[in-house]
Amino acid sequence: MISIVRSFFLLLCSLRTAIADVCSIFIDTSTANSDGVLNLGEVQALDSNNNIIPATSATLSSTGQGDVASRCIDGNIETICHSNDWTNSYLRIDYDNADDSFLFRLASIRIYNRQDDWDERIVGATIYVSCSDTPPATAAAASSTSLLTVAPFTSIEQSYTVPVDFTCPSNCPIGSGCNALTQSCESCSVRAY
Repeated sequence: MISIVRSFFLLLCSLRTAIADVCSIFIDTSTANSDGVLNLGEVQALDSNNNIIPATSATLSSTGQGDVASRCIDGNIETICHSNDWTNSYLRIDYDNADDSFLFRLASIRIYNRQDDWDERIVGATIYVSCSDTPPATAAAASSTSLLTVAPFTSIEQSYTVPVDFTCPSNCPIGSGCNALTQSCESCSVRAY
């Protein structure tokens, strides 16, 4: 019953204050240990049941070898997206957040590495998760608006699953809701209808 009440107040808070229309997963290879080129097989945002949260678009800092950004969200781990930049390469994947549900649904990020040569390029890269009305267009912008920053790529793997914890306190008092951005309880004004 308490979780239903908390969900109700969370809904009231989200109706009162929108977080942003777009949330993004931003992968930055400028921090990587390699030549800076980004090439990945697939990037998936997953909910707590391991269902894929559909992406609305993908953007690469540049395109190399004809391997466009959308290949990283096409559902096929055999295709790749490939940047052409030797420095400051990034991949940004955008998700619709019009109903403010993306952060609440996101439980993990699964990244499939390139399956042939050059799979070491991801080692040392950084992931940023952010929500804003204007998606970040640079690593600096992604970093400054990031709600979550992780650097999970310490070795060469076929795939990486990165848990995302925007867990709110379980002890929010009655009459308040949880703000996923601050991960804290907030009072919400409740109106009688």
